[in-house]
Amino acid sequence: MPSSSCLRPKAQVPCLPAPVLLGPYADVFVGGRAVLVLGCGSGRFMDSLGLRDVPCQAFELDPALYDKAKARGHRVHALGPEGLRDFPATFDGIYLGRAGDPLRGQALSRLFGLVAFSLQPGGCFLLRRPKESLVWDSPDQLRAWAEAAGLGSIQIAAVQGDPEDFFLFAEKRKSPMGDTHLLPLLCNGASLDGQIHSSAAPIERPLHSLFDLERFERRKWSQGGEDGLLATLFDVIGPTNRFLVEFGCGDGSQCNGAALIRDGWQGLMMDGQVPPRQSDLLIQKEWISAETIVPLFKKYDVPKRFDLLSLDIDGNDYWVWKAIPHRPRVVIIEYNGNLPPNPSVTIPYDPHFCWRGGDHYGASLGALAKLGEQKGYRLVYCTQAGVNAVFVDKSLIPPGPHPSLEEIYRPANYFYGGVQQLHDPEGVWVSV
Repeated sequence: MPSSSCLRPKAQVPCLPAPVLLGPYADVFVGGRAVLVLGCGSGRFMDSLGLRDVPCQAFELDPALYDKAKARGHRVHALGPEGLRDFPATFDGIYLGRAGDPLRGQALSRLFGLVAFSLQPGGCFLLRRPKESLVWDSPDQLRAWAEAAGLGSIQIAAVQGDPEDFFLFAEKRKSPMGDTHLLPLLCNGASLDGQIHSSAAPIERPLHSLFDLERFERRKWSQGGEDGLLATLFDVIGPTNRFLVEFGCGDGSQCNGAALIRDGWQGLMMDGQVPPRQSDLLIQKEWISAETIVPLFKKYDVPKRFDLLSLDIDGNDYWVWKAIPHRPRVVIIEYNGNLPPNPSVTIPYDPHFCWRGGDHYGASLGALAKLGEQKGYRLVYCTQAGVNAVFVDKSLIPPGPHPSLEEIYRPANYFYGGVQQLHDPEGVWVSV
């Protein structure tokens, strides 16, 4: 994201909703062998289940969404909740997300009965709802409906990092007298008891796929959730020389390498206009361009191979990465989330480019993904803020299917509030 030290338009347009958090909810079904998604939409939640090796199928009545989910390779039935009547004691897990928002009162009560009919004994049901819905269906009422349907182990709580929604978790009783195990993942006893708490226990399940970093976003020194996802990524692939290079880091108060440096990593941090120091980090004042980057790497003895490269210079990011012959194992680079992922475009190269405060800077995600492929990297993740793209050396990625560029892409969601940059009508783009 363009740094706060640069000029920024006073008016900002909240035009896009925050991305929907999926990972923590999908974790609940790990180990399931027959999971049903009610109202799957285009299939995004099923993608998350697939990343966890959870076999699943879905109901979806909307023809357009049904076609999209089928096109993604998912098993989908053109049915609504009443279709559960055809699947007695079939599923060991059922999920209903925001597709169920219109259900209220007796319609929701009836759904609990249908779910209990279709669950295997001991199977679990996860219902995701907007917190505002508690105005008409209270936690006590939801719990009563679930119990009347033969469900137990009922928990109602909220997921850390999801301020808009809450969840109800329940299991189908194995016998009239007893419940089964408690929910192990979403919360540790964070019962709401008639009110919503803003957080629950963190998710501790290990990363299953390098393409599934969403639930590990955590912020300590980074501008967004990069601290958590980078720590998790290197926990999986392991560091080598624990050396990083970051430029466009401002005064170091919000940057991707700060947490790693403070954890004992070594490296080079540079910025073209370093404000008065706000941290203990050593930041070199250097102007970064395609012509200067290799001499600067030589000046500061950057090894040919190192662990992390972070680029965020609000402009020539594409051209500078293209000019770097060194081989970091992970690259995290700002993309322009105001642009669609394709076509593959970037700003024309100008070594003296300075961001003017609009949406004319950097490159589209497609341009960076194309360059990454040429350099031997694969795009694995885009941050929830729609700011940074994460690339990993292909040799470190296990074989198997992976999400497409369009599935990984997130639009600009600056400050996690749907904000994007104002359009710059004078901006010129070039295809690459």
